[in-house]
Amino acid sequence: MPKFKTLVYLLFSLLLNLNIVGQTDVVDSLKKVLKNCTHDTSRCRAIAALVEIAPDGEWEAFNEDLTKLAEINLKKYPASDPIIKVFKKYKAFGLMNSGIILKMQGKIDEALSNFENSLKIQEEIDYKEGIAYALGGLGATYQDLGKNDKALSYHLKAAVMQKEIKDERGLAYTFIYIGQAYNDIGNVGKALDYYNQSLKLNEKLNNKQGMAFVINDIGVVYKQQEQLSEALKCYLKSYALQTELGDKVGQATSLNNVGDIYKAKGDLEKALEYFTKSLKLQEEINNKHGISRALSNLGSTYEALQKNKDALDYYVKGLSVYEEIKEPEGTSTSYCAVGRMYLAMGDNQKALQYALKGFEIAKQTEYPILISNAAQLLKNVYKKQNNTTKALEMFELYLVMRDSIFNQETEKASIRNQIKYDYDKKVIADSLKASEEKKIQVLKSQQEEKQRYFLYGGLVLTLVFGGFMFNRFRITQKQKKVIEEQKHLVEEKQKEIIDSIHYAKRIQQSLMPNEKYIEKTIDKLKK
Repeated sequence: MPKFKTLVYLLFSLLLNLNIVGQTDVVDSLKKVLKNCTHDTSRCRAIAALVEIAPDGEWEAFNEDLTKLAEINLKKYPASDPIIKVFKKYKAFGLMNSGIILKMQGKIDEALSNFENSLKIQEEIDYKEGIAYALGGLGATYQDLGKNDKALSYHLKAAVMQKEIKDERGLAYTFIYIGQAYNDIGNVGKALDYYNQSLKLNEKLNNKQGMAFVINDIGVVYKQQEQLSEALKCYLKSYALQTELGDKVGQATSLNNVGDIYKAKGDLEKALEYFTKSLKLQEEINNKHGISRALSNLGSTYEALQKNKDALDYYVKGLSVYEEIKEPEGTSTSYCAVGRMYLAMGDNQKALQYALKGFEIAKQTEYPILISNAAQLLKNVYKKQNNTTKALEMFELYLVMRDSIFNQETEKASIRNQIKYDYDKKVIADSLKASEEKKIQVLKSQQEEKQRYFLYGGLVLTLVFGGFMFNRFRITQKQKKVIEEQKHLVEEKQKEIIDSIHYAKRIQQSLMPNEKYIEKTIDKLKK
């Protein structure tokens, strides 16, 4: 469960604008901001931001400070003061995160109380984002109790509200929990549908923490469907993301899951290595659920190695934690495991004592596989005690439960085949699409090549034509120049001719007698 989201985006934006890149730098900057805060609303805002991004082992103390500061201010102001709503929001925030801490510590009743009180305050102030997260906290806790129908109801309500307020980040987490609830009740198809929706949203938001969570859960489905190699890839990818983020809870979970895969593959020494690493991390962060699982897995691995004393020690430790956190499935399984070890070590009376306790809890859960395992153990114990009537009774119950499990396995196989069919269809569709795209690309390349040829040809023609035109231009210019020169000569010659004519005419005129002279000459001759 992610820590409850706060309204500190403006503060984060301010810090990012100051080029603060690393998370440690942001935490240090927020601490400085906190020291300079003069008003309690600003202090609450800064502390809430620190709760969100401070590392495990540190944010818890900030959350306690926030809750106390909010409660002090709620007593300071009258109920009619608008500021009361602000401090109620921070108190609800603190209660929500306290519920997460208590849940991790296995204090389920106290965790439920915190989530319910947080939900009540969120509803009072009509803070829908907070309401959705409180519903999610309740759903996750009921999942731990094995009450998956109730858990699913809370998660679906949270999803409706998150869609309404367009809280995509919150919705991505809620889809993971819905997927887990559906997987727990055996509806793998629905589980995968919600996991895929969550993965798409987290990838869109680049939320690596959410991506790590959902990839891990997809790995769980692969493991259940006996696709061990695919499951291992998912777990390792999830672990890499969680290591990058410094998420110890996530790292420990992934290490445990990797160990589980190696155990299923028969590499028991490798499995012990990963279970031991997981246990160490779980103990560092005091995650009781994780501790109980790691202890049980170490016990089962030592049992497979036929080291019964070591196996018994781990099973007893795991049982103690399961009882503390009130997890029925783990408690029933652990009681049966301890009984099985006592039977192997020849203590039939203690074997019967633990087997009966595991059987009673298994019947309460109504899980066929738990009832089947407990019935088989009791059959073996009664057989050792020569109680044939009880042994036969348990054997018959075991057969009934085995048939029920077989029917579930048949359904799982059908789902697995459907998954494979859908996957193969997708691969084929992708292959055809890729083939068509390749053809289109080839045609496009050919077309582009032709266009390049046309372009180059056009350029060549343009250059040739341009050269031709330039040459014609030069010739024309030369011809024009010649013509101009010839025209000039003609004009010169013409001018010379005209001038000559005029000159001749003038000479002629100068040589010819004028009319008066002729008349006088004629008159003289007549006399």
